[in-house]
Amino acid sequence: MDITVWDDRIEVRSPGPLPGHITLDNMRAEHYSRNPRIMRVMKIMGLVEEYGEGIDRMYREMEVRLMEPPVFEATGTSVTVTLRNRMLVDVEDQVWLNQLGSDEVTIDERRAMVAARRLGTVAPRDLRAMLPYTRVDALLTQMVAKGLLTRVGRRGGTRYALSDAMVRHAGNPGVAAQNRRRQVLLDEIRRRGNISTSQAAMLLDAAPAAVRGLLNELVRVGLVRAAGRTRARRYYLR
Repeated sequence: MDITVWDDRIEVRSPGPLPGHITLDNMRAEHYSRNPRIMRVMKIMGLVEEYGEGIDRMYREMEVRLMEPPVFEATGTSVTVTLRNRMLVDVEDQVWLNQLGSDEVTIDERRAMVAARRLGTVAPRDLRAMLPYTRVDALLTQMVAKGLLTRVGRRGGTRYALSDAMVRHAGNPGVAAQNRRRQVLLDEIRRRGNISTSQAAMLLDAAPAAVRGLLNELVRVGLVRAAGRTRARRYYLR
């Protein structure tokens, strides 16, 4: 077995193909031992907790730390797993999440809370792009019920923000950041005369959906007016 440690990753290469009926698609659900007798003795001696635990543990430990999942590659002669030292959220977000101090918050809930913290509010479509394999509507309903998020707006334009309890407990620097983004947009509209959603997205280096939400909030509070439809819409100071 070869173990190579790089600055940004660890690569573990095991000689030989995947055993038995195991494939890259079923390796988390299926277990297979090349030497079942040795595994049975090791389990009796307490050296392993259960068969096939190693792969599940790798995924679980990476998920808990909000790091990219392991990447497996298999050929006819070897199997390689790469563990990247790359987080799905930045260090500041990780510190903020640690302040919550709750093991009952799932990985998807943590990522949704980080998105709400960064953007101020988050729409279901934002989360679907970020969590393509998650039932986002069920996730949001669960988070509202648990008091993690609060619903903002009505049907068709519903967004979600951190609940007051979460803000009191761990703070929300994202609100201040959101206010700064609004001010940047106002300053740019004042300089240009008007702005489109795509121009605003490039300015803030943010997703068009998130920027559209910011612009619409400025319209609702009467600071900006919108002219035109959909992609041709532009925003002007009132």
